[in-house]
Amino acid sequence: MGEPDESLHDLNTTSTHATTNSLPALKAFSLGEQERVKGNAEKAASNYKLAIDLDSEFALAYARLGMIYSNESYAELASQTLATAFRLRDRTSGSERLYIVANYYSRVTGESQNAIDAYQLWRNLYTQDFLPNNILSIEYLAIGQPQKSVEPALRALKLAPGNTFATTNLAVAYLETGNFGALNPLCAASAHPDTQTALFHSYC
Repeated sequence: MGEPDESLHDLNTTSTHATTNSLPALKAFSLGEQERVKGNAEKAASNYKLAIDLDSEFALAYARLGMIYSNESYAELASQTLATAFRLRDRTSGSERLYIVANYYSRVTGESQNAIDAYQLWRNLYTQDFLPNNILSIEYLAIGQPQKSVEPALRALKLAPGNTFATTNLAVAYLETGNFGALNPLCAASAHPDTQTALFHSYC
């Protein structure tokens, strides 16, 4: 399941809070965020690259670009770019740093427990943030612990009611734990074809 770029659009590190001293770099980053939300990975990547050209120490721009590379299966580029973001992590805010650290451990070193620890800390410090709960549920599914995926998926759904990706994660967790009593009502309540992904319907 990875980390779909679209899953970041509801509650996110906004461009106005991204850490950089360069206003042009911030503008380029903001344009990249807009394109990423639309699903335009290529255009988003182009803007993130521009942001990095304008501020070579813009850690979050490296992290976003690295995640695009990872989602597009450019493993070597993803590893290099995310490693650069990790090296620059001390130049970021708290939530940005946790995002960078968690993705570095998850996508570069494969240290799942370290990634999980970072997501846990992130959601405990930023209790109204949808994103760490959503990705934590994915991380537990990826390592074959669907029973632990249920709680963060439920919390993500509480923070962002009706969110496609939180609902899908919860459906997968219920399916893989055999909790059909909870899965069936979830599918029935979220069955509208315009509001859920094909992936969701494949589990329901």
